[in-house]
Amino acid sequence: MGLAVLLPGNQTRRAALRDRGRDAVKLMILAGLMLIVAAFVEGFLRQLVQSTELRLVIGWGLGLMWLAWLLLSGRDGPRS
Repeated sequence: MGLAVLLPGNQTRRAALRDRGRDAVKLMILAGLMLIVAAFVEGFLRQLVQSTELRLVIGWGLGLMWLAWLLLSGRDGPRS
């Protein structure tokens, strides 16, 4: 958001802030969703799962799913 004010490019500062603000809102929603999932995992799954191996599988699996989502989201489909 700071770059939108300092370096707005060819846009007005207001338009640049509006564009960057949409991205910031998306990031805040994603961060909130990640916190909710983390609270569920820590609050319930950690108490229910006693096996260290299963905990590692769940942790690494969730981590890989978040990574895949972050890397692949927002991509356009194949261009024709």
